[in-house]
Amino acid sequence: MANLDGVYLALGPVAAVIHDPDGWDGAVGGELTVARVTEHRPVAALALTLGGARFGTHNAGRLWLEGMIGTRRLLGVVVGVAAGPTVEVDEQIPPRAGIQGSVWLYAGVLPYLRAGAVRDGGRFIEIGVKLSLPAFRW
Repeated sequence: MANLDGVYLALGPVAAVIHDPDGWDGAVGGELTVARVTEHRPVAALALTLGGARFGTHNAGRLWLEGMIGTRRLLGVVVGVAAGPTVEVDEQIPPRAGIQGSVWLYAGVLPYLRAGAVRDGGRFIEIGVKLSLPAFRW
């Protein structure tokens, strides 16, 4: 069995459906992640992720920075939570800062459920999938 422990730099796409006050929309984007993997310890993964996505039906999007923590102890696969600041950007209105939180599961790809809110009542729920492709390992 390979030892996957180490620090990784990963890049990958993100695709999601989002429900916000304007209704349902799709989004595509990407993430850059720095992760520490210790797969046989109680905390199997710690990561910091910088990402962004563009919405499908209007000229807007979201940028985020999330801290992530995951464990293999609950389900036998790595599951975790993430949280951090977000900024919604739009061509029509000034940027709106906010906060978001996610639950996720690592299964080769990373499906997630995220909820958040931005200034001026912009709450959202997002269901998506990420694919983190290791670009470098220390």
